[in-house]
Amino acid sequence: MSHPAVYRQLAIPVPVFDRIKDVQRRHEAQHGQRLTLAAVVSRIVLEHQRHEEQELQRRADRSR
Repeated sequence: MSHPAVYRQLAIPVPVFDRIKDVQRRHEAQHGQRLTLAAVVSRIVLEHQRHEEQELQRRADRSR
């Protein structure tokens, strides 16, 4: 990603960390490329944002 980075220390619950690692391992298995934890978290957050935006658009389309 070409955006500037923000460095913060962050404590997360173990199940959340495990999920991040699962996504990281799955990506590596599928694409042969290991992502950093920061890259995985970024992808998860951006995917979630896209999902929310799509859901809002679907709701707006239904209300027309």
